[in-house]
Amino acid sequence: MRMVLIAYHFPPDPAVGSLRAAKVARAFIGAGYEVDVVTARLAQEREPRGTDHPALRVHPVDLLPSPRDLAARIKACLAPRRGPRPGAAAAGPVTWTPPTHIAAWKRLLSSLLWLPDDRQGFVLPAWRKARTLVKSGGTLVYSTAPPYSPHLVGLLLSRRPGVQWVMELRDPWADNDQKPWWVRTRATDALDARLERLCLTRADRVITVSEGISRRLRARLPALDPSRLLVARNGIEHLASPVPGERRPGPVRIVYTGTFYYSRDPRPFLRGLAAVCRRQGLGPDAVQVDFIGACRAVGTVSVDKEIDALGLTGIVRIQDWLPHAAAQAVVERADVLLLLAQEQPDQIPNKLYEYLGSRRPILAFADAEGETARMLRRAGGHYVVTGDDAGEVERVVSQLLASAARGETGATDEAVLKEWTTDVQMQRLLVAVQPHACPA
Repeated sequence: MRMVLIAYHFPPDPAVGSLRAAKVARAFIGAGYEVDVVTARLAQEREPRGTDHPALRVHPVDLLPSPRDLAARIKACLAPRRGPRPGAAAAGPVTWTPPTHIAAWKRLLSSLLWLPDDRQGFVLPAWRKARTLVKSGGTLVYSTAPPYSPHLVGLLLSRRPGVQWVMELRDPWADNDQKPWWVRTRATDALDARLERLCLTRADRVITVSEGISRRLRARLPALDPSRLLVARNGIEHLASPVPGERRPGPVRIVYTGTFYYSRDPRPFLRGLAAVCRRQGLGPDAVQVDFIGACRAVGTVSVDKEIDALGLTGIVRIQDWLPHAAAQAVVERADVLLLLAQEQPDQIPNKLYEYLGSRRPILAFADAEGETARMLRRAGGHYVVTGDDAGEVERVVSQLLASAARGETGATDEAVLKEWTTDVQMQRLLVAVQPHACPA
């Protein structure tokens, strides 16, 4: 049995999407498949990409210049050559900010260059490579997204006799609210939706990583056979032993690992924490917050300056990226883990599963009816803030600081945590897909 996995990101690519692709590959290898992965070549990658298993082969492909790349090259050639403006070097680096207005023709052109995403240069070379793998015996094609260009590869391959195609959505596609407005128009949104509908119609099985994404698909495409839809979560890779009741002496440690982007904004938490610290007279000896990762800015706003302005200097520290083992050690010493998942009601941050696996209490800023909030309520023992109300934030922060200082942890549902482990979720995936992958 041979599977061809179309994944733009695959380890050692640091993108979070590579983690899911690796889990899927491992699961099918464990079920007896040989897995060929077609992925984008990494920068400076010249040698064949080695693997840790003889049944796993990775085939990086060189991307063709996308229409956006070609447009940028033409623009650079046509632009007049001018020297640097006086004083430009002294002004420092220019920070990019989203446009507030764009001409209609430019917006239409940009939108066409983002169909279905900005990785169009992957489609043709990935299809060429995957086609040779299918010809040599690959019968199951599995494409995972975002980016969504791999699904176009799967769509092309699905036309070959004897090929079964499984498409996986880790984020919404045509109705993704995170796609910037300046690369969208009504016409290109309609084309994008048509591409998505064509793929969903042709695929033998559609996998989503959250119930929310499945609900959105069923609401938008009522004709889609629900029996072809399956939710297989990313899952908890490692479920730690229960945390001892006694905590280490010292300040309450709150840890966040990751990046501040989209609507993942730490400022509501920082303002609430500052208010509690002022009211209760708390300092670094009572509470310590560590932001680890790309956490020095939210868009164009400096987080360091926000910390200073709120009087949290010494309480909140920012560390740039640490090796995974070092970051995990910080997480394991934490009393509370901070999770930001605002304005992403149907997406589940992969960080949530890592946090759940650590068994530490989680303070989450999430959408009231979103999947992250629902999961945390179902698991039990966590704190969820679902709005911008300063009073609610202060109340929850004050409550968790008091509970953490006493070493108290809420009861969690063990059956739910075990159901959400990667092993269980990947087994569900295998059971659903194998009958399609291995026709009689």
